Amino acid sequence: MVLPDYSLRNERCILTHSGRQLQLLAPDPTQIEIADIAHGLAYQCCFNGQARHFYSIAQHCMLVAQQVAPQYRLAALLHDGAAAYLGAMPQILRQLMLEFQFIEKKFMAAIGEKFGISSFAVPAIQRAHMVALATERRDLLCHAAEPVIHEVAPAPIPRRIEALPPEEVKFRFAELLSDLVQKASPEKYSSTVDLDMRRPHPENPKGAPQRIRGGARLRSVPI
Repeated sequence: MVLPDYSLRNERCILTHSGRQLQLLAPDPTQIEIADIAHGLAYQCCFNGQARHFYSIAQHCMLVAQQVAPQYRLAALLHDGAAAYLGAMPQILRQLMLEFQFIEKKFMAAIGEKFGISSFAVPAIQRAHMVALATERRDLLCHAAEPVIHEVAPAPIPRRIEALPPEEVKFRFAELLSDLVQKASPEKYSSTVDLDMRRPHPENPKGAPQRIRGGARLRSVPI
């Protein structure tokens, strides 16, 4: 497939929640922000919206991150990061859209460069993704089709998924991501990452302005 020959000056941009612009075919890693990734993933539903309850891609990513060793958690949390900017396309459709795959790789490379991740194609992450998918099929789909047969089909985790509202997932995802980023590159990132976030509260759904600080614990993030 021959891709269109876009020039940078004519290339269309994606406008993020924070007001940044990323060129579609040449996303700038310096314009990648934790708050935009958290917002974009938290407000998109898995399974193309065909789930029993709203279940965000951000919550899926947190579930995957819980299933891997500490050295892989940052990459696992961001393994679907491009969806924050490009949307979540069903896998069966993505396989037919070669140009989309090309653009998706560009965004994943920019995210990797931003956060110091050399590769997202880690077997441990791929297996954790399949474990998460098996669990999500069990708990969230009304009529789950038979999963694709793998050499070793992973079993779902015993604990059932509690689907969280997007505003809560957004905060938890950003808190966890900022903590993992700070731990991975303490000399580059301070312990406090300023984000325009509001933590939901049962008595005040709109929450109060807060700063996302380091210190989040993976085990404290419900799924």
